[in-house]
Amino acid sequence: MHKNTNQGKIKQSWVHFSDWHKKAKERRRTGAAKTDIAPEECEECVCKNCGHTFRGHNCPNCGQSAKTKRITIKTALNNLVVTLIGGDSVFLRTCGHLLYRPGHMIRDFICGKRTRYFRPVQMLLCLVTVYALLSLIFKDNLSLNGFSNVEIDSTDMSDTFVKAQQTLFNFLSNTVAYSLVFAFINVFPYKLLFHRDKMTWPDGERRPLNTAEFFCMLVYLACLLILCDYILAPFYWIPGTVKILKTIELIFTIFIPIWICKQLFEISWWRSIWKNIIVYIITLTAMIFLLILYFGIYYGIAEMVK
Repeated sequence: MHKNTNQGKIKQSWVHFSDWHKKAKERRRTGAAKTDIAPEECEECVCKNCGHTFRGHNCPNCGQSAKTKRITIKTALNNLVVTLIGGDSVFLRTCGHLLYRPGHMIRDFICGKRTRYFRPVQMLLCLVTVYALLSLIFKDNLSLNGFSNVEIDSTDMSDTFVKAQQTLFNFLSNTVAYSLVFAFINVFPYKLLFHRDKMTWPDGERRPLNTAEFFCMLVYLACLLILCDYILAPFYWIPGTVKILKTIELIFTIFIPIWICKQLFEISWWRSIWKNIIVYIITLTAMIFLLILYFGIYYGIAEMVK
């Protein structure tokens, strides 16, 4: 009798396991996740965003989660961790693709694959914010404070060239400042030089980029330059490596735009190199003009005050 009872329990357990396995297999076949199925016993709730009354995990009217709670330090930290270093983090995925296939990633984003990548402007703001916070902690190791070396304590016009040259070198060594300026002032030079180099779209046609798409490309380029500076930052702790690391940063600054344009437009290295050299010349000319204008206004006001 006892043996028959044990056999009945084993048979019943096997039936439950078989039912569970069949349901799991059906969910995998249909693509439905367990959390997407609202339980019938779920209580009726009112959406805190739009006021719609519903049953389930998400509001059918606006899509907000039914489990929206008050903002606390814990929830804020959890959201930050999930966003930046979560198991399926879009931010980390975007950083990884930028580091090893930037041109292809930018083409995917422009062609419409938006949900798998972090949006360019938001990503740039996030990287700049983190860079600024790190510069407050490691101010001797990051190049964000390069402008602090420039002191204008004289109104002698003979010092104008030296001070302008010092400011320009400090600016070029400041990865964040240079990246931001490069992204915003070079939209039209890139559009002018690369308007004949068309990009391959998903339908197989080759079409040129518009102004907004060039801006998107340059913002991602700025993000990649800042990411490279993040990678090199820990090595600044090693004594005697500053000049070597600055040289590596300069090489990255010159090489990365060439690499991106080659992948994005599927052109030769030579074509990408000479067009980017022209863009560099335009950028430096614009910077020099702005410096001359700045120091000219400064000395003009100083003479008027005298």
